[in-house]
Amino acid sequence: MPKNNSINRDKVIKGIAIGTVAALIMILIFIIGIKIGRHGRFLPFWPERSFYPQNMSHGQKVNRHGLVGTIDSVGDKTLIIKPRIGDQKTVFVDDNTAFRQDWASINFSDLKVGQRIIVLGNPRDNAIDARAIRVIENHGKNFTR
Repeated sequence: MPKNNSINRDKVIKGIAIGTVAALIMILIFIIGIKIGRHGRFLPFWPERSFYPQNMSHGQKVNRHGLVGTIDSVGDKTLIIKPRIGDQKTVFVDDNTAFRQDWASINFSDLKVGQRIIVLGNPRDNAIDARAIRVIENHGKNFTR
C-alpha cells in the first residue's frame, strides 16, 4: 500500500507542475499579444490600420470629444450630424482631418448624406473641430447604442 500512495502523490505533483507551466505559458502568450496589439504598427508584416491621422500618434492627447450620428447635410468643410439622441451638431473639417472607411483612407468629398459616422475632435460652441472621421457600416439596428 505505501507504494500506491507514493505513485499517486507523484502523479498529483506532476499534474500540478504541468498545470502551472501551462498557465504560465498562456499568461506569456497573452502578454505578447497585448504588446503586439499596442505596437503592431512597428512589425514589418503588420499592416497600418490606424484610425488616427498621420500627424496624431496613438499616445497623443486629444480633448476626447466625439460624436456618433448620421450625416444630415454636407457643406464646404462642414457637416451637420444628427446624433441618435440630442440636437444636431456642426462638424468642422480642415486639411489635417483624417477620413476613413473600413481601413482605407477616403476624402471629404466621399462623405454622403445618410452615412453613419464617428467623429473625434475638439469641442467648439455646440460644434466639433474634427481630427478624425470614420464612416461606419450599419451592423444592425442597435449598432451605435
